[in-house]
Amino acid sequence: MKQRAVAYYRIPHPRDPGGALPAQVRAVTAFARARSWVLIEPFVERPAHSGDRSELRRALRCCEEFGALLLVPELAPLARDCHFLDAVLGARVRLAAMDEPRIGRRSLALLRDVAARARTDASARSRAALASARRRGVRLGSPHPELGARLGAASLRARADLRAHELAPCLAEIRLSNPDASLRAIATVLEALDIPTARGRTWGPSAVRNVLQRLEGPARSTRRAVRREGRSAV
Repeated sequence: MKQRAVAYYRIPHPRDPGGALPAQVRAVTAFARARSWVLIEPFVERPAHSGDRSELRRALRCCEEFGALLLVPELAPLARDCHFLDAVLGARVRLAAMDEPRIGRRSLALLRDVAARARTDASARSRAALASARRRGVRLGSPHPELGARLGAASLRARADLRAHELAPCLAEIRLSNPDASLRAIATVLEALDIPTARGRTWGPSAVRNVLQRLEGPARSTRRAVRREGRSAV
């Protein structure tokens, strides 16, 4: 009897339209086909909040019902997720990933313990830092939060503008070598070059679009000024 598998995909941010999902589905399908596994049903998690695991629970019930294993595209992003690891270990369902197809329960339990310890340590460090700041008389928060918010937003915009201009030569070279490159293709190249975004995050189509819009902003302003001058001259 062929091995059955239930595919589980997790989109980390609710606002992410899932642009990477089709590629993940194709990769997982090819992975299962190469091993003669039968894919029963895919489950896609689009969490409304960090603790939302409703699709994972449904996927695990499906695995238990059909004696299937749970197949995920990558183990690495989920290895730090205590909720995910606890659910899989509690269901006693075998887990397989394309980057780690033979992960065992002992390894999963070890990953869960490491993730839990890291989360506890991070929380303890945060509490200790806050307590130390209070002992030094540091006032936490701002008497004018609206001013702080405006200054913070202005700082983020300035940093994003600076990063966009730093990336301008690299983006120009990418677009020159491939004028028809999509936003996703440009993001893939930037990721391959290990170039971080202004906030140190991974590149996606929306991040590339934002940078290009920032670079084109001054040019658009100049064109509008020229058009206004032309109309006034007439």
